[in-house]
Amino acid sequence: MFKTLLDQILPKWGKKANTDFSLEKKKQVQEKNDVLFYDENNDMSISNSLQAVIITAIEFEFNAIVAHISDRDEEKHKGTLYEVGKFGYWRIAVVQIGMGDSRAALETERAIEYFKPSHVFFVGVAGGIKDVKLGDVIAATKVYGYEFGKVVDDGFKTRPEIGQSTYAMMQRGQSVVRDKKWHKWIKDKDDYTPNALVKPIVAGEKVVASVRSAIYQGIRNHYNDAVAVEMEGIGFLTAIHANLGTQGVEAIIIRGISDLLAGKSPEEDEQWQPRAARHAAGFAFAMLYKLGKPKLYLNRKTASESAPKISNLPLHRNRFFTGRTDTLENLHNILKKENSVALYSVALNGIGGVGKTQTAIEYAYRYYDDYQAILWVLGDGEETVRNNFAKLTNVLGLPKLEKQEDAIAAVRNWLNTHDDWLLVIDNAETAKELKAANDLIPPTSRGRRLFTTRTQATGHVAESIEIDCLEEITGGTLLVRRAKLVDWRLPMEEVPTMLKKQDWQTAQNISEELGGLPLAIDQAGAYVEQIGLSLNDYLSHYHDYTSQMLKFESQGLYPRSVYVTFQMALEKVEKREPLAGDVLRMCAFLHPDGIPEELFNTLSDNPLLLDSAIAVLNDYSLVKRIPEQRLLTVHRVVQEVVKEVCDE
Repeated sequence: MFKTLLDQILPKWGKKANTDFSLEKKKQVQEKNDVLFYDENNDMSISNSLQAVIITAIEFEFNAIVAHISDRDEEKHKGTLYEVGKFGYWRIAVVQIGMGDSRAALETERAIEYFKPSHVFFVGVAGGIKDVKLGDVIAATKVYGYEFGKVVDDGFKTRPEIGQSTYAMMQRGQSVVRDKKWHKWIKDKDDYTPNALVKPIVAGEKVVASVRSAIYQGIRNHYNDAVAVEMEGIGFLTAIHANLGTQGVEAIIIRGISDLLAGKSPEEDEQWQPRAARHAAGFAFAMLYKLGKPKLYLNRKTASESAPKISNLPLHRNRFFTGRTDTLENLHNILKKENSVALYSVALNGIGGVGKTQTAIEYAYRYYDDYQAILWVLGDGEETVRNNFAKLTNVLGLPKLEKQEDAIAAVRNWLNTHDDWLLVIDNAETAKELKAANDLIPPTSRGRRLFTTRTQATGHVAESIEIDCLEEITGGTLLVRRAKLVDWRLPMEEVPTMLKKQDWQTAQNISEELGGLPLAIDQAGAYVEQIGLSLNDYLSHYHDYTSQMLKFESQGLYPRSVYVTFQMALEKVEKREPLAGDVLRMCAFLHPDGIPEELFNTLSDNPLLLDSAIAVLNDYSLVKRIPEQRLLTVHRVVQEVVKEVCDE
């Protein structure tokens, strides 16, 4: 009966079936642990998340895959032909694209755009480098692009592109290896039992002919953890990661070993290529089987679940974002916890250029699926925040209203009647601006509020999380990623292994010189990349021409240079409280860590005026006050900018 039921509700892939669905049948389906959507009329709509795409390069790889699927039909998109069929509950599209990274990148993009799959595999054969036998299978953790680098005076300096399979797929691959039952999925199985490993591989457009070739020697020297070599992996994973922010696709590369570089022979190629392809295909379908039935969620939809995702995020995800893992997890725990006494509001506070906005952007992308709407409002000034708040009517699809007050009221009403929204008020600089922004939001706990601000006094508005400067290792990692001396996808713990020991130490020294300030580190990395400078030369230039180097603008994610950022902050401080400017100028010429407050008695003998001045500096996070010790601290980059302004 259950099969008959599925035949009724799955006549077309992803289409809606209007069929009478009795309570008894609902119970039968639920007992089978399958989940479908019910609407108010007992209709059922089928999610298209069951789709998987399997990409192959050459014919015998393609044949090994399609041997596993049934009910095949041909489908065409932009000239590319796909075989679309079934494997259990999965609906799978298979394509043969030819060899090479550029072709792999193009066709992967097209397949994701057209099918919008939840899972994508690249399956085929590879040459074994070490620790593998003919017929073994590799599920790739990452792929080194061995042809990427830079020609310098003393030869070729490697700067590898590195692609990574998605974490969930690597975990599933390891599960299949541990299970030791994947061999049963191999078609035309003989008495040979291959092994499976979850290991790194390398990729490039050139064929690696033998262990005597210069390419092979370079691979062994620079990527000695790689166990196999192929030709399409970098292009495939580049396309995958380009789509992660919007599609959330899971992906992995699976390769069967068809030849060994130490001892190649044409006879072995001819014998082992189809066998290795069958082994790789068997492993891929064992993974699909272990992934389980695609879930076609069966509980009644709420209005927010059925509505499309609403978002006006102003920036793409920052691929160079580094560190902050604990901060992001803490932020998420606070925002999503039940019965929050903070009314689900958090303020990320810290000095200008410390990465508050970038942390908020990363949070929005990382937890994108946890919200039905993510709304972004620029909070730079009370009038600016009101204007941008009113403009949310466009984002929310509300009627256009001429008067600002009417538009604000409409947005407030939407927030008050919907669940699972995240509203980000970015750059509400001072305590006054933070309060003005918060006053626009209805006092409801149905959504989540995230502020970025410089002020340390967030009061009753929100729970505060301070965004601090980066430690030397994290800052050094950000620097070499931004300078593109290593691939941005390389895990943090592996970054030092890709650099000379002296270069890695210099990167950390630069981070220390810049006080771990992400804005300064990002622009230092951009300078190294654009000028073509070594890290050692950059450090030397910074020592000799500090203020000029801080004026460099990378034209990237940050709209202003370090110098302009703090120059503008100083101007705002002096406009509010001239004495605050005098205090900051005095701080610029003292040791940054631990300035006694009694020194400022020379500026005023009125302690209340000094308290007011320091409070203004606190409001912009230009200094930190340590009350119990009556000390101030100031960032060294702030000192450099203030000293330069004094000289001018």
